[in-house]
Amino acid sequence: MAITKLSDGRWKADVEPIKGKRFRKTFKTKGEAQRFEASCRSKLSQQPDWAPKPADRRRLSELIDAWYDLHGHSLRDGLRRKSKLHLMCKRLRNPVAKALSPQTYSNDRRIRLEQGTSAKTLNNELGYLRAVYNELRGFGVVDYENPLSLVKPLRIQE
Repeated sequence: MAITKLSDGRWKADVEPIKGKRFRKTFKTKGEAQRFEASCRSKLSQQPDWAPKPADRRRLSELIDAWYDLHGHSLRDGLRRKSKLHLMCKRLRNPVAKALSPQTYSNDRRIRLEQGTSAKTLNNELGYLRAVYNELRGFGVVDYENPLSLVKPLRIQE
């Protein structure tokens, strides 16, 4: 926070806009030191690196609606996919989207396979759910990896 003149004629800028984060540099002129101080303050006020982002607590149903608003509405069968995704969300008990685990999804898939749902249908639904995460990540709505990226589709006998 101080700009001081050193004994050799140079100027020292000592900026501490946030407690703990400190910037020090020496300059030939006082004007350069003042500009440095102003730029340090403006950079930290525009993008506060010191403030952690809040955790993404959105539910899966919210992401499905966001996907439909951004991308799904342009698909020919977008409404049908949205309704299928909401049914899957209901079966999975509408988890926090970031916390959806592959084990939870795989357990639901096993139960449905035992109930007689075809493997092709289950693979299609997996693709729909993966697409929600991938599209939203592409749009910058979510900033985390697809939790179902490592889940493999069921093998189908031809």
